[in-house]
Amino acid sequence: MAAGTVEVVLALRAVTLGGACRTFEDGSKGSIPVGKQADLVMWGENPLTAAPEFRSSS
Repeated sequence: MAAGTVEVVLALRAVTLGGACRTFEDGSKGSIPVGKQADLVMWGENPLTAAPEFRSSS
């Protein structure tokens, strides 16, 4: 892994459950069991299996 990068699973957790925990909202946000709030995200590729070029933000 290149310097300054993070694994995809860790990045996804940081922006979902991690973010909800930091704002003390993990009881209602951050994961997708019944009863929690959710936003809809549509990706063109599976972020866990997409080529690194697809995941790049540059």
